[in-house]
Amino acid sequence: MNALFGLRDSIEKREGSPLQMWLKRQGANTVAKYNELLNAGGVGPVMFHAETPMKTFSALIDLENKFDAVDKFSQVTS
Repeated sequence: MNALFGLRDSIEKREGSPLQMWLKRQGANTVAKYNELLNAGGVGPVMFHAETPMKTFSALIDLENKFDAVDKFSQVTS
């Protein structure tokens, strides 16, 4: 999570080591969801899809603001 979190600002750039490129491809949805969380004030609500796109639910993340940014990032992994 730390490695992907460090790459989140360059997720659209198609450069880096093979591992960085893999992380960017696989983690793009997580970065997008984290940006959605930040745009929602850092706690949400953030919409998630369940088993199918027809099933969605919203979640609030770290209401008491006890976790650091990487921990919040890991909570929105998709």
